[in-house]
Amino acid sequence: MRNQLNKLKTCNSTKGERRIAELLKKHRIKFIAKAKIKGFEVDFLIGKTIIEVDGKVHLKSNVGRDTVLFKEGYIPLHISTYNRHNLTVEKDLLNIIKNNGRRN
Repeated sequence: MRNQLNKLKTCNSTKGERRIAELLKKHRIKFIAKAKIKGFEVDFLIGKTIIEVDGKVHLKSNVGRDTVLFKEGYIPLHISTYNRHNLTVEKDLLNIIKNNGRRN
């Protein structure tokens, strides 16, 4: 996980992405940051779950990209940077990741 955090520090990551990485690390959830899947770069990959931290640029979800990833068996989740400090959102995110991990 340390390598994944270092990857975020050295590339053009956002404050929201770093916050989510710290949350995942704190809960000892293994993740890959800036993973490449089917030619797309995703913010985080945890098993078959994809987490995208969406900022001002991503106000609309990329439906076409999500459709391709979903067809490949991935579950794309989008988190708005406006909600990243919300404790309920963090709890829900952790529950989704943990529950999805049990299915893989």
